[in-house]
Amino acid sequence: VGIVFIAIGIIAGIVAVFVGINTSSKNYEKITGVISRIYTEESYNAETGETTEDSIFFVSYEYGGKKYKDIRLDYYDAFHGEGDKIDFYVNADDPKEITKSLSFKTLIVIGLAVMFLGSGIFAIVKTKKSSNYMGGGEHF
Repeated sequence: VGIVFIAIGIIAGIVAVFVGINTSSKNYEKITGVISRIYTEESYNAETGETTEDSIFFVSYEYGGKKYKDIRLDYYDAFHGEGDKIDFYVNADDPKEITKSLSFKTLIVIGLAVMFLGSGIFAIVKTKKSSNYMGGGEHF
């Protein structure tokens, strides 16, 4: 199990590098737009019996002399509402591609990589210690 987690962690680390390179190679510019609507989506988890709400921002903005309306932004917080101004980044080569933070996606993948690597190392160390106690003790 530990080796599988370590392998997943290594793969996630490689993906993080490529996501970071892909993001940094694009020509992003910081702009300000207006939250045009907030879509709230409910989902029900049958196992836990809990209902969760996920909110999604849609923004309108002007870039390069063109107006863009209701473009999904990969961000949400409880402090902003419809009509509020918000800063984000727009890809100059594809102005419909926007993001709140240039490093957000990379940080998520790095976090997953660290979590899997740590879990894998922990599982291997725990297995190794428990096998030492089972077979390596003195017999009376």
